[in-house]
Amino acid sequence: KALSLDATKPVVSFTSLLQDSYTKETSISLSGTVTEKNLSSLTVNVLKDGSGSTTVKTWNSSEVDALSTGSEESWSLDYTFATDGVYYFVLTATDKAGLTGTATSKTVYRDTTGPDVTVDQSGRTAILGSEKFTFTGTWSDSLSGTRELYYSIDEGAEGEVISGAITDYAGQSKWSVEISLTEDKHTFKFWGKDNLGNTSAAVTIPDVMVDFKKPAVTSLTYKVGEKSYSSMPAYIGDNAVLTVSGTIDETNGVKSIDVTAKKGEETVTTNNCGYTLATDTTNKTFTITLAGKEASKGDWTFDVSAKDIAEQTSDKVTLSTAVDTVKPVITAANDAGKKYIDRTATNKYSGNLTETGGSGIKGVYWK
Repeated sequence: KALSLDATKPVVSFTSLLQDSYTKETSISLSGTVTEKNLSSLTVNVLKDGSGSTTVKTWNSSEVDALSTGSEESWSLDYTFATDGVYYFVLTATDKAGLTGTATSKTVYRDTTGPDVTVDQSGRTAILGSEKFTFTGTWSDSLSGTRELYYSIDEGAEGEVISGAITDYAGQSKWSVEISLTEDKHTFKFWGKDNLGNTSAAVTIPDVMVDFKKPAVTSLTYKVGEKSYSSMPAYIGDNAVLTVSGTIDETNGVKSIDVTAKKGEETVTTNNCGYTLATDTTNKTFTITLAGKEASKGDWTFDVSAKDIAEQTSDKVTLSTAVDTVKPVITAANDAGKKYIDRTATNKYSGNLTETGGSGIKGVYWK
């Protein structure tokens, strides 16, 4: 019986996937050729992310016989992706002499998810003291590569592109963006888009309080009874009522208005000394009232400050006054009981003035 010598291995090739490609489709079409007149088997395997080989298709005997013509024969199949990843395919043909021919496709990057985006300030709750703030982070896409990075403030419809945040394919890059702000609570979002148009889930930083400056105690007014003063009166007298009013300059909102009242060294927290306090955080106002009476006699100080809803505290304003309820005492030294005087002569009257209330002598009056 004559023997046939076969020293030529099968010739195989891919006619698809001739260059690296990127897709977000569910499946991909493969095609190629095989040339062998004594074909024994034909198989396509797939390797994903550099891991072990998995058989995609093995042609059955009747299919193999149909391809064993010795001429270039074509084949095709569809492959369905299970997950995202990096794929390539290996075509193997073996003839009846045990000779093998192989061909390897170019790489297919299957990508259906947007870039990975991180924000360094993702846990931030407040931005204080500045009208601009710089956010930083990283972003990457190991499959189709990053394309554009966006941010929005308070549900901005389209988002603003963060310029300069472009990376090479499969690269990772740090990014930063300086954003101009207004005082209020704001929600910031950051997201990316890759080269296949996949958009990542947004990194959301909610309810960030932006507060440029601390509150200030302003617009102070001073009245004793119905009379207004340009500054805090140094003294108030018996039965007089001092009223001090003011406002808090604050854009975001006032959390608290704090007034510490002291009579001498004693902190006063009740109104039994003639002192009352009214605060209104909604309208950002306060009113201090101090009545001149025996129980309130002495030196008073009021320390006024405010805290805004961003927890910033104003500079302290200190106001001082004193309550004098003691009348001065006049003691005549001569002619105190004299009923008549010589109108042609010079008459002198003298005496002593005693003032123990602390406010001093304003003047001596006669009629």
